Amino acid sequence: KVEELTHMLNALPMDITFVDKNDQVKYFSEGLERAFPRTRSIIGRNVSNCHPPSSVHVVEQIVEDFKQG
Repeated sequence: KVEELTHMLNALPMDITFVDKNDQVKYFSEGLERAFPRTRSIIGRNVSNCHPPSSVHVVEQIVEDFKQG
């Protein structure tokens, strides 16, 4: 079930973000330990638009690396 999977992912001691093939944020875990603050308003946004301009090039490279992998 989706609810059980969500609880499991939220219990992991790391942040998880799922970005689809169109670079849209579809999910992020909401565990207690956060590396970066997030709000649910990022769901559906382009992942590049969820980061400061100074780090967008790094985010875009990570996304591209995942696509090539």
